[in-house]
Parts: sequence; structure tokens; C-alpha cells
Amino acid sequence: MILNQVETLSNNAMQLTGADVVFDRMLDGVIAQVRRAMGVPAAAPGASSADPATEAEFQRLRDRLTAFFPEYQAIYQQLITHYVGPQFLPQVVTTLMSEPMRRYFHAMRAMEPELVRQMQGLGERMGRTTIHEQP
Repeated sequence: MILNQVETLSNNAMQLTGADVVFDRMLDGVIAQVRRAMGVPAAAPGASSADPATEAEFQRLRDRLTAFFPEYQAIYQQLITHYVGPQFLPQVVTTLMSEPMRRYFHAMRAMEPELVRQMQGLGERMGRTTIHEQP
């Protein structure tokens, strides 16, 4: 398989599985880390920031960090090719594009907010468990 085919197939796999969203979440984490280090709280969702100039700086930082996306793509391409095998990439991408997999990925996106909310509640309950307590 030629390199261009591997690149195209791995990029398709990234989009189909939502692996490109991992990069966005990494950006969110980096921005949050910088905010904490600077003592600048994030604006609540839907609320406007107290300082638009500061928020504009954070947006410019995010834009600069987005320039690392091609490097992330290259890492993903190398890893998926290594772990799946270049000979199986076409079949894997075809399977990911199947109706059952499309439904699965749609369901995962749809249920994510509820899953996160319930997992946070579970984590809180787990955090209240002591060493001597029965589950």
C-alpha cells in the first residue's frame, strides 16, 4: 500500500472514530492549565468573559496551538498503521463506515454528556468509600 493511501485511510479512521476530537480536548486541557497558572478563571458556558481582551489572547493561543494538529495526525497515522497493520486499514475503514458502526458512533456522541454526568456522580460516590466499608 502506498503512503498516500495509508495517510488517507488513517485520516478517515481518525474522523470516523472521533479521534480528532482528542486533539481538541488536549487543547482545552492546555488552555485550562495556562488559565490556572495565570489565575484566570474560565467563563461559564454561555456567559461572556469579564475581560474580552484576555479571552482574545486565549483564543490566539488556541489558534497557535492548533498548528500542532498535523503533528497529531502524523502520530495517529503512525500508531494506527502499526497497531492495525497497513494491510487491514482498508477493511477497518470500510467497517467503520458501515451502518452499525455509524449508529454506534452517533450513539456515543449523543450519550456522552449523560455518561460524563453519571460518571462524575459515580466518582463522587466512589470517593466517599472507605477502606473498611463494603461496596
